[in-house]
Amino acid sequence: MYRGHIRGIRTLIGTAISLAGLSGIAAPALAQNPPAALPRLPEANPRPVQIDPHLIEIDAKREIRFQPFVLGKDKRGKPIDANAMVTLKNGKKLSAARVAEEVNRLERELNRHGYSLRKKEQNPVISRLRIDYPAMQKDADEPEKGGDDGGPPGGVYKSDPPRRGTFHNEQHWDRCVGSRSTFQICMSAGMELNGEANRFVEAKGNGSLSGAVMGDTFQIVRASASARAPNTGRSRVQVEVRVVGETIYNLNREFDATYHYRHEAARNVDRTVARFTFPVAGIPISVKFGVRGRAGVRCDISLSPLCVNAEAAPFAQASGYAQTSVSVLVADVGARCRLTFVDGSLVLNGKLCVESGDGHAQFVAESRGKVTLRALNGNFELFLCLGGDWLEDWFDIEPQCVTARIFSWGGLSWNRTIFLYRASVPV
Repeated sequence: MYRGHIRGIRTLIGTAISLAGLSGIAAPALAQNPPAALPRLPEANPRPVQIDPHLIEIDAKREIRFQPFVLGKDKRGKPIDANAMVTLKNGKKLSAARVAEEVNRLERELNRHGYSLRKKEQNPVISRLRIDYPAMQKDADEPEKGGDDGGPPGGVYKSDPPRRGTFHNEQHWDRCVGSRSTFQICMSAGMELNGEANRFVEAKGNGSLSGAVMGDTFQIVRASASARAPNTGRSRVQVEVRVVGETIYNLNREFDATYHYRHEAARNVDRTVARFTFPVAGIPISVKFGVRGRAGVRCDISLSPLCVNAEAAPFAQASGYAQTSVSVLVADVGARCRLTFVDGSLVLNGKLCVESGDGHAQFVAESRGKVTLRALNGNFELFLCLGGDWLEDWFDIEPQCVTARIFSWGGLSWNRTIFLYRASVPV
């Protein structure tokens, strides 16, 4: 059973939760054929970071006096040859004397924190990353404020004093949950509406989802889109999409005056975003943490003379995974990572039209931003295990594991309007 457990914990697990589709904008592009499936983005290689010792919490007991394991007789009463060789699971061969040295190295570190290989416990959690979960929960639970007056929560807005025949309004929002030094998710969104009567109207939107792990920040997806509808002549659409820092789609194109543009641009993501070491039983475990999933944008834009109605929805779904290594030759290490890092979207709508009624023309404007998101949901743990038939034969030690808890939180779950602006302004 133990060997199966070791095989299981050495398997790296990343659970991706599928992203619910957004109604009304998931159809193929009308403007052009969607691109063929793209390969995953190239691997990054972040520099290893040293975790602040104050962020490491050790569940220490009273220190145990170290008593070394010695090579004596095996269970059959036969003397153990110090030069006898054993083949480890990783294929390396060590002498019995070197095995004893490595076992005592681990025992000494365990004794310092009140644990021992001579006393088996059921996968004790002996260290953890210090994270202020109550503060994270407070940030996640903080309600959004604002409404039809145009005051977006968590950001700023700008609405120029009306000049005859012109219109300008901006909405901006940004929010972070978590700590950059441990785990963090950040979002930002904006919408700008501009118009000049008898000349043009335009809508410009942008949104991004980014993260941080152990001080390393990284962009998951950033998208910007703009649409311009003149009174006469051809309309124009511009869209740029970046996924983990790489441009995957860039459009700058004119269309007929009346046009409906619909498109989705996305890319698979598999990227190492942080490298760090974390002590388990005093033994430093080397960790590579990555995110895996898919990110992109969906656009749906309707254009006609002096009227634009645009929607852009940057989205991302990415789960966490980890790879581990250790310098103790007789120990196995593994990671259990069931962490939804991000799963959701920012939906940004902007509408500006010049409409006439009762002989009077007016700008009719609406900006709306909505976030639907689950993030930082799940757990991430490291294991260090000692096992093998020779361990029981030579030292009378039962196979056992110790655990370090890196992250464990219920996450945030949002379905919120982040800004909403409506206005009718006489031309």
